[in-house]
Amino acid sequence: EKKLIEAYTQLKMQPLKQYLMKCNEIFETTIVRHGIMFVGGAMGGKSVAWKALQIALTNLAAEGEGMGVHVDSLNPKAISIPELYGLFDPVTSGWSDGVLSSHIRDCSNSEPTEYKWILVDGPVDSLWIETMNSLLDDNKVLCLSNNERISLGSHCKMMFEVDNLSQASPATVSRCGMIYFDPSTLPWSAVADNWKDSHIEQYPNITNYLRGLMDTY
Repeated sequence: EKKLIEAYTQLKMQPLKQYLMKCNEIFETTIVRHGIMFVGGAMGGKSVAWKALQIALTNLAAEGEGMGVHVDSLNPKAISIPELYGLFDPVTSGWSDGVLSSHIRDCSNSEPTEYKWILVDGPVDSLWIETMNSLLDDNKVLCLSNNERISLGSHCKMMFEVDNLSQASPATVSRCGMIYFDPSTLPWSAVADNWKDSHIEQYPNITNYLRGLMDTY
């Protein structure tokens, strides 16, 4: 918990008790699942929670306890599905690797000296997530259209940061560990304190004055 509080301070965020608990939930879920979904709306604390856990685990590894964490993040909706998983070039008849498939291959083939988290930050829909069902179940194998099969390493985790699961099938949902972040649990005072901490050094007098007005009104 001490390392998590230090990590939140490093990120200039407030180490609220409910978010420290969420960090513990993420860590416990990574032990039993290799596919994890962070579900909840904006301002729910999803990104800060995994970043704080990454910093805390990496700091512990620097002190000789456990392994550090390396994160590769991508947005699946920013590119097409062939660019995500790979495609055949009609001109050269050669195979071009996709962004996600190359990340999974590189992480799985790497030495298990640190944990590899592949974070998919974007909306889940049936067009691209269904291809990952074989990767998220106990087989832990990604099957590509060129008949290549990529096995997910034991030190690798697939993480999804999503707003909702309205477009995800029960087959996908049942394969992942779910952690829900409720935006309503974030108090306005935490946002105000973050603002104060980011300006207090440069404008100490006016920052304290405005923070007092926030409490009053």
